[in-house]
Amino acid sequence: MTNTDPQEENQYYHLIVSLDENAFKSGEHIIARERCLIRYTSAVIKNEFGKLDESVVERISKFPCLLAYEDYCKRDAYIAKVNKIVVRELTGVKFCFELIGRLSFDDLHRLAFELDIDMSGAIKELNHTHWTIKKVNLNDVLPQKLPSNDDNAPLQDDDLPALGSLYPKVPCSLFLSYCSKEADIADIIDENLSAVRNVTVSRDTRDVAYRESFKDFMKQIKKHDYVVMLISDNFLKSQNCMYEVGELLTLAEEFKKRLLFIIISDDDAKYMKNVPVSKIGAKIYSAKDNTEYITYWETQLNELNNRIELIESKSAKIEPLKKLKEITRIIDQDLGQFLEFVSDANGRTFEEMYKSNFLEILEAISA
Repeated sequence: MTNTDPQEENQYYHLIVSLDENAFKSGEHIIARERCLIRYTSAVIKNEFGKLDESVVERISKFPCLLAYEDYCKRDAYIAKVNKIVVRELTGVKFCFELIGRLSFDDLHRLAFELDIDMSGAIKELNHTHWTIKKVNLNDVLPQKLPSNDDNAPLQDDDLPALGSLYPKVPCSLFLSYCSKEADIADIIDENLSAVRNVTVSRDTRDVAYRESFKDFMKQIKKHDYVVMLISDNFLKSQNCMYEVGELLTLAEEFKKRLLFIIISDDDAKYMKNVPVSKIGAKIYSAKDNTEYITYWETQLNELNNRIELIESKSAKIEPLKKLKEITRIIDQDLGQFLEFVSDANGRTFEEMYKSNFLEILEAISA
């Protein structure tokens, strides 16, 4: 009878080891029958899955797969999603799969015990071509959660996310600061960094309760270990975003250690669901560009001043005057200091960060 436990697929994984350096390039791989579920396979696993009848194949087809080369090859391993398993009693078992991640050669060896890979004998498990099943939840072992890739085309080798060793060894909280107009890009960053073990990401869309003040929430920036700031042209022209900058600047020199920023370029618009008509790239690397942002805020200040002068009621002036005070602080204190820091620090664009699987951020929070 088929086991219908919905959690079972998370409790096991397939381990396939091959000496053939081209074994995992085609999306399918055949293992000779005499190398299936025999060596390095516990009696419990043999009893549970050894029959390989139709019901067993249906169950095990849901397990993720670790595709490793024999140590002689010194190649990185892959994590794969199984699409189909075909069993032939006399010849072997064919796995059809889709690559979803990469595990470095060094990380594979470092995690061998946690992965229940036997490296103790004269002939170690990673020196023997075979297929077995391990009762290990990969999400409990790998630093980053397994990506699903359900809605995407098959990934090319260079695009596979690294599921390696870079992760903070203690819980680490990140505050994601961005302009709502770049929410699509923020979603990608959120999804990738939230998948890293020990990392919690806070952002306004998810963490501000109904009627809770955004400004009270923004003050929580100081309580986070790091701030990941997505700097765009819209960000530098947003009063809410510049308020976040001001909160961070109150930490003085400490803010430089806690700020991890990503510079949005105009080319990054291709990652947005609705490509914007106007430019989104932050212009921060010249004095002329910096002056344009200061001029922008001076214009906002003058316009607000003119509107306030037209208001006769003193009570009606309270909120506009608060905004006036904030904009004045942006011009006099926050903007110049912030632009000087980010322009000197030579930040990476979103696309550069994305293609490197946010390596620089992971290095910073894992140090």
